[in-house]
Amino acid sequence: MEEKKPRLGELLVEYGLITTNQLKEALRRQAQVGGQIGSILIEMGFITTDDLLNFLSKQLGVPSANLLKLDIDPEVLKLLPIDKIKTMKVLPIGVDESGVTLAMVNPNDMMTLNEVEFTLGRKVQPVVVPSAQMEAAIKSLSSGKFEVLRAEDIERELKKEKKKKPPNIITLLKYLAKSEATDMLLTAGVPPSIKLNNEVIRASLENLTPADCERYAREMLSEKGWSIFEKRGDYDFAVTYPEIGRFRVSLYRQRRSISITVRHVAEII
Repeated sequence: MEEKKPRLGELLVEYGLITTNQLKEALRRQAQVGGQIGSILIEMGFITTDDLLNFLSKQLGVPSANLLKLDIDPEVLKLLPIDKIKTMKVLPIGVDESGVTLAMVNPNDMMTLNEVEFTLGRKVQPVVVPSAQMEAAIKSLSSGKFEVLRAEDIERELKKEKKKKPPNIITLLKYLAKSEATDMLLTAGVPPSIKLNNEVIRASLENLTPADCERYAREMLSEKGWSIFEKRGDYDFAVTYPEIGRFRVSLYRQRRSISITVRHVAEII
């Protein structure tokens, strides 16, 4: 029987680049919003882009590229039709006498590599890039119009995409722990808010949905805790995230949603 290969997240834990708890949080986030685990770990601040790329480069045996540090010339972009760039999820980023440097999310995809080499009639050198950067780069390219693809264009697209997603609970708790706010309020119909000097300040984010609030509650609760909350309609508990801190959480069942208040418990040494 063929031995099952360890997944990227498991390898990152094995090599000490992330913790088991961080992987669990990232996998939970992935189940909710989709995407590749590497890009989610970057989004959640558990690993840097450069650290992930260095690791992938060693594991896959190919160079890596950070698209947020590159400006790609239009003549290079024109090497492949935009429809192939979109469907194959590849991006030519350089060309010289030896061939074409091709950014890929999966540089081991030999079928795609062979097809690109056949299309170009040139040798291709694959380099690995994060999937979120690839998606952002493709969205930045307008059909039929090739201009310089700048790092700032890709970064802008990444920020746009990030705004569409509700912030993950880890990001919110990190913010609360670092701020001077007494509480964070998570309620459907308004953005995440903090309470500072008895004033409620709303974040410049999208309004939360009932589904967002339920997800936050489930993420912080054990299965037993969730069962208790469902029976009672309200629940107070404490939760600890080793990398962030300890928090007191109050849940209250509203008509069609859940209201959440979170307080950071400062450690006294």
